[in-house]
Amino acid sequence: MGKPPTSASSGATRTGGDSAADLAKLLSQPSSKPLSGIGLTTSPFIDPGEKGESLANRSLWRKLKRLFALEKPSDEVQVSVFGPPVVSPGQTVRVMVNLHRPESADSVRTLARAIQNDAELLGTGHVLGDIFRDTEVGVHLTVTGAGVSKSLLTFIWRGQPRRLLFELHVPWEASAGPAVGVATVGYNNILVAKVEVNVDVLPRKG
Repeated sequence: MGKPPTSASSGATRTGGDSAADLAKLLSQPSSKPLSGIGLTTSPFIDPGEKGESLANRSLWRKLKRLFALEKPSDEVQVSVFGPPVVSPGQTVRVMVNLHRPESADSVRTLARAIQNDAELLGTGHVLGDIFRDTEVGVHLTVTGAGVSKSLLTFIWRGQPRRLLFELHVPWEASAGPAVGVATVGYNNILVAKVEVNVDVLPRKG
């Protein structure tokens, strides 16, 4: 992701405590809440941790808007994860992470099932704060005891539903039972959404 413009080049007005250094210091403080589950890959995005409440109140989001001088249209964004709820050891399956506006949830679900007949809604959540259009968004997927061929994908948000496909491989030696996964969304390298998903691994045959 590219670096945000400085105040000299963007003409943004900053008030006290809104400098890039102050904001970077605020966002880089480690979170006291680790990802749930065992064997999950750490999300590559900065987790604001306990400051998530202020982010939800959009106070931090207003600072980001002033700092980055982003005056583009923005959208409330929902995250919906679809995939097979049950997998077998040795199987490779497709997991779809969809980012869309809340009013598109039903059409996104219908399209996901049309594209993949075994797809069920594995988890859903909302992004904290609006996403500005024509800006880059990152999505990361990790699942306990399974491999993801390319765990981090990026795209440009343009206000329309976007579907990202992840190839999930369950090794033959995988233990039977629930496998916990986490899909995270990063915006300007900040963790803005975390959706937990669960997939059941069947016992090995023979």
